[in-house]
Amino acid sequence: MKKLEGYRGISLSKLLEANATIGDRIKITGKNFTYEGILMPRAGVCDDKHIVIKLDNGYNIGVKITREISIKVIEKTEKREIQRKEIIKKEGNLPQVSIISTGGTIASRVDYKTGAVYPALTAEDLYYAVPELEEIAEIDAEILFSIFSENMTPKHWEKIALKVAEKIEEGFQGVVIARSEE
Repeated sequence: MKKLEGYRGISLSKLLEANATIGDRIKITGKNFTYEGILMPRAGVCDDKHIVIKLDNGYNIGVKITREISIKVIEKTEKREIQRKEIIKKEGNLPQVSIISTGGTIASRVDYKTGAVYPALTAEDLYYAVPELEEIAEIDAEILFSIFSENMTPKHWEKIALKVAEKIEEGFQGVVIARSEE
């Protein structure tokens, strides 16, 4: 369930009751506290008794969830598009380089308003982030998969190796794997 990535058990139940999704502004109320912030995703290996929110001061906190806790959506998140300038590809003899994204922060972009993290690896994303690239190489970028580091298995590494071999056979002069290990 992508809209509540990493949540399960009582935390997932409470979020579903509130019709909350990642990036929504929520209010969590307990017997002696009230917290308000942006609902953040969690790693799937975490416990099922906490919800992570980003407070207005920028800090993330985990709130322990019990049956007595109430959750209310204050504001639904809106999917926003990033404005980009048009990339003009130059004709020439630049080397072709493939960049393959496999997840993690190095191959992601953060929406600092909501705190949500999205895969961000298109050629346009790279040219926008590093305009000098258009003078160095013709970039072909793709997302092979986008998963947390702790969920990587030998099968994922095998898929990466096969994709690299495929790109070399296609004639790319370079292949870069974007992978973040934190």
